Amino acid sequence: MSKPKQDKCDVVEELLQITGIRRQTIKYYGLDYPRVFNRFRCSSITDSVGFQNTTSLKYSDNPVLDKYMFNLLTKRSNLTIITCWSKNKDEIKEIETKWSHKFHIHCKKEIDIPFKALDSLIYHLFCGDEYMDFKNVLKHRDKITCDTSSYEKITVFMLEAKFDDSTDELEVIEFSNPPVHVSKNRFDTYQTGCLYFCNNSLKHLEYQNLEAFLAPWMRKSRLMFLTIRNYIFNCFTCSNYQHIMLFSSIVLYILGFRPMNDLDMIVYKDYGDFDKKEQSAIDELEHFPFIDNSVKGTSSWKHNWNSWLMKWSNLAGASSFDDIMYNNAKEQCNHFYYFGIKIIGVNVDIVRRIERNRPNSIADLIMMNHRIPHIKIPRVPVSYNKYIPLNGLTAEDAVKHKDDGYVINSDTLDDGNPVELVCICKTDKLRFKKTIINSLKHRYKYTDISTVSELDRIVYKIKKITIKIKK
Repeated sequence: MSKPKQDKCDVVEELLQITGIRRQTIKYYGLDYPRVFNRFRCSSITDSVGFQNTTSLKYSDNPVLDKYMFNLLTKRSNLTIITCWSKNKDEIKEIETKWSHKFHIHCKKEIDIPFKALDSLIYHLFCGDEYMDFKNVLKHRDKITCDTSSYEKITVFMLEAKFDDSTDELEVIEFSNPPVHVSKNRFDTYQTGCLYFCNNSLKHLEYQNLEAFLAPWMRKSRLMFLTIRNYIFNCFTCSNYQHIMLFSSIVLYILGFRPMNDLDMIVYKDYGDFDKKEQSAIDELEHFPFIDNSVKGTSSWKHNWNSWLMKWSNLAGASSFDDIMYNNAKEQCNHFYYFGIKIIGVNVDIVRRIERNRPNSIADLIMMNHRIPHIKIPRVPVSYNKYIPLNGLTAEDAVKHKDDGYVINSDTLDDGNPVELVCICKTDKLRFKKTIINSLKHRYKYTDISTVSELDRIVYKIKKITIKIKK
């Protein structure tokens, strides 16, 4: 006798290990990639600009043209992106020489994809068409290339049908060998274009361990990511996609390092500048228990956020958080896109973990350093700050805390009024290091560093000095 199908709400609650999921939100929860992709409707994408060129723009590395093509993704409603592999020479020639009467070809871009990023690109492109586990990805890759020592040159066309029957050509070309990828709808075009016209997105694919990303122990994280992705693209118009960004442990999850505990999200546009429907969508975020959102113009935007974001940006080499959010210069790697969602860049994330310099952050940096070289692990801090919010604190408790060494934190004032107490505490270095080892063991199942002496030698490069005394 077959086992009865489990209710979706029960599955979600079991994965999140909570109860009381709001029934009205259950439609946004995403359990797997293939079912999610083809449901998206980017109805807010309209033909808001005309054609700027009559001939195809051909290029390989041109940030100006990339920016123009990226902006076009949300300005034209019937765009299609075709990805051809190096073996698809006949298909490339056919598109260039025989399709101009049926399609406006906006651009032809050639990109060298490092072999270590190829698996992740294949998954990103094809998992919306069919179920793909890691073995399926490898089978797909073998059709494209078996040369592990070089780059795979792909040719990307972004085009637009002139007539209704033009799309017949798209259905035929998919049956090539190896199969080219043709974006299926507006959203698929958008998320694919976010890869090709934001160089940093492709760069982050090089860092990803796809096999770990697809592992069973990542399913809870996958649920959280797909859910916020569903929510953003169903509740916000395309003009607001750029103002929403995910950060913190989402980076570690996407790169395949470890699952995330929750999902941190920043809405950088002021709440009052959204329309009523999108304001309501922001309000409804509170019904997703795993989302920790910070929205400008609301109480979720903490009193110290503006000063912290400026400091964080400067540490990352940017002049302000506007640069992190909107300026994606190739050399800065401020943010990237994954399945259409804007994610903070790994370099910016690393800077934050270094600045925080907490045991769990150090454990993350140690593991990231295996795949992303030249991460400088900071020394154990001499001291750290402990904070107590004044909100809800009685006068009696405030006096007691001040007797224990707490003072008003003058660095975090809200309109000139104090909001918290701070106390400078001496770091227990032994406990700090043991917490790092514990985090490596339980978060990463990593046991190559299991003692403080090993941590000192491998991470902190502290050599044991032996003094010999002559008799």
